[in-house]
Amino acid sequence: MTWQLLLAAYLVLGTVVALLQRRLGRTIPQHNRLANGFFFVCVHYPLGLILAAILGFHLDIGWFNFFTLAVMGISFPLTDMLIFRASKDVDAGLVGILNNLTPVITIALAALLLSERLSGQQLIGALIIAVSALAVSIITYEQGSKSRKTGIMLALLSITLLGLGTVYETWILKRIGMGSVLIYGQGLQTFWMAVFAWPYRHGIKQIINRKYGAEIVTWAFSKSLKGFAFLGALTLSKSAAIVGAFTGFLPVMVVLAAYFVLKERSYLRVKIIAAAAGAVGLVILSLG
Repeated sequence: MTWQLLLAAYLVLGTVVALLQRRLGRTIPQHNRLANGFFFVCVHYPLGLILAAILGFHLDIGWFNFFTLAVMGISFPLTDMLIFRASKDVDAGLVGILNNLTPVITIALAALLLSERLSGQQLIGALIIAVSALAVSIITYEQGSKSRKTGIMLALLSITLLGLGTVYETWILKRIGMGSVLIYGQGLQTFWMAVFAWPYRHGIKQIINRKYGAEIVTWAFSKSLKGFAFLGALTLSKSAAIVGAFTGFLPVMVVLAAYFVLKERSYLRVKIIAAAAGAVGLVILSLG
């Protein structure tokens, strides 16, 4: 039952992250870099080091692997900053639905760069995900404000970068192992995020205070633990298909939670249908 509990934790933590990211994106968009800098420097990398110590690692990874980690490491901080900015104008439910596109983009890039191929059933699943996500995007885009349209475009750009980063991380994991990726990969990602946040360091007291501090800390730890819960479920279940299928229900949970917690009720039926269709598509994709 351990991996099932980790999956449940992933879904709960993912919902918390989506709701808090929307709140923070609306209330402190000017502190985007600082909030993400706090996440990487103070939470995610330290927890990654602890996990690396548990899993084991080796430091001799070669200069080529180190160089590619340094170059590609910039994609994850950029992804997080873009989605944080998008959350200022795009509601949590829509962002969750758009995130379903990540495996589709990952698969497309893997086919192009790593020569991986999909079965017919997997192609059907990917098509369902793409159609559901893009349909709700087009509907809300055409009827949205200029700022909302910008937010949707930034979210799609973020998801594309995440797909590219996922393909790269899959490749590098096979070369140097999980422990070394946690040490070097996350370390270089943290370095890039620190570079982006450094010019704004004087504003740190404005976000780590009574007004925003609790939400930022909760968001940062939930976001980090969500990733580790997913990794743990994937490792213990030994079935990427089952884990992938379950994660498809996260957008449905986010849409419903955003309705009750954030009072986000625009395009509710469209978002529920798109989220449900995306979940079905991800199940087909994962089990194909």
